[in-house]
Amino acid sequence: MKPDRRIERTRNLLREALYALIIERGYDAITVQQIIDRAQVARSSFYAHFRDKDDLLLSGFSAEVSDVVGGRMFDPSAPAGAYPDFGYVLFKSALAHKIMVCALFSGDANSVSLNHLRNVLVVHFRDWMREHHDSRSHDRQIELAVQYIANALIGLLVWWAHNDFECPLEEISGTFKRMTDAGLRELLPLPAE
Repeated sequence: MKPDRRIERTRNLLREALYALIIERGYDAITVQQIIDRAQVARSSFYAHFRDKDDLLLSGFSAEVSDVVGGRMFDPSAPAGAYPDFGYVLFKSALAHKIMVCALFSGDANSVSLNHLRNVLVVHFRDWMREHHDSRSHDRQIELAVQYIANALIGLLVWWAHNDFECPLEEISGTFKRMTDAGLRELLPLPAE
């Protein structure tokens, strides 16, 4: 079922207001009243959609991350026996949504956003690794690799955002892939297919 346009419009207005306020004032300093005043929506509309400002923050983030990670995170055209590009889609999406990313990775909103992103990435990376390796005999190596990839990707993504995305997409993504591939091939070589 297609979502109601009015509901999506209200949610988007609230998210945009939140992101603008985060950049202006910092996440902890923002109140729900300031968000609804900026978005020009009724208080009842806010609470019809969100529990609090954390819920609003994570809703926009979750929608974007789910869209990016859900089925499009790994390039299906990667050759057999090679690791996919674990970062390209996330870097590309961050570049397309600069304002949201800068707001999510600034100051106080940073810890809420990054913990959520880390959890999502860990789950998807772990699923991919277990699908391509014998998890019974490689469980510890898989977990080490998953934690490394997720945290390294987040660290580079935050650095990129804090440096105004100056490094070209292909350079940051390609560098991450080369560094990641080298370590993964050493720790967990993919079985020949």
